[in-house]
Amino acid sequence: MKKVLFSLAVVAIAAAFTSCNKNCDCTTYLGDEGTTTEVKLDDLKTAFAQYAENTEIKKCSDLNNVTTLEGLKYGVVCK
Repeated sequence: MKKVLFSLAVVAIAAAFTSCNKNCDCTTYLGDEGTTTEVKLDDLKTAFAQYAENTEIKKCSDLNNVTTLEGLKYGVVCK
């Protein structure tokens, strides 16, 4: 029984650490086809906290903001 509980504890701890290091693939559009960059979600939360104090970023797609102007895309899409 102790081995089973220990195994479950190890799996739970591993799951907790993997969820903390979530990476986002963000594509930035500046009127072109876009440039994709991989960024840690925690880094994005820190970077955008000063600009959007009332906005809570829980997942990558919370940052999506794209505008089309004269057929060209401007903004960011994160997955």
